[in-house]
Amino acid sequence: PETEDIQSEVYTRSGEYEKGLNIDKRLAVLCPQNPLVFYNLACSFALTGSSEESLETLEAAVRFGYDEPEHMKQDQDLKVLHSDERFWKLLERLGIKK
Repeated sequence: PETEDIQSEVYTRSGEYEKGLNIDKRLAVLCPQNPLVFYNLACSFALTGSSEESLETLEAAVRFGYDEPEHMKQDQDLKVLHSDERFWKLLERLGIKK
């Protein structure tokens, strides 16, 4: 899984978001309940314009233990979610205000 994680990041950095998303989906199957894997999957969904899937996956990442709300707030991969109140409510639950 570590090699796939690196490959996904390379695709994402080069703007090949769909390829990165496909790898992140596989990682989520291989590493169920891994908070970082699900956070990265949420980012990939956001980058491909799938806001609903991104929010659902971000919620799962938090349920599985992802606890870096300040990073979530500043992560440009998730910028598309900033117009959705559910994103801010999730951050509020983690102690971050809009």
